[in-house]
Amino acid sequence: MGGICYVARVGITGCYMREDGMGMAAVAEHIEYRRELFPDDTVTIHTALMRVSNSSCQFKHTMTCEEIGEVIATAELTGVHIDRSTHSSRPFPLEVRDAFESIRITT
Repeated sequence: MGGICYVARVGITGCYMREDGMGMAAVAEHIEYRRELFPDDTVTIHTALMRVSNSSCQFKHTMTCEEIGEVIATAELTGVHIDRSTHSSRPFPLEVRDAFESIRITT
């Protein structure tokens, strides 16, 4: 499940963003490339929620090349819950924070 699926699963959907005026912004990303890919390689991406705080969360994506069975890249992404009109951080609603915590514990 990718980062976008995670935020939708916890309630940060397009409807939430439009109606409540809140959203998510990626503020940091670190990518480590380990191997090259070739045309037609199949890549599987596993996403895990590493951390959630009052207004931010951190995901780790692990990309594996199925043909060789090796991790070819990892990426860590930090996202911040923001007020879309002011572009400033805002705490997650309690139900969103609780949903993030339940995902982090189960994955």
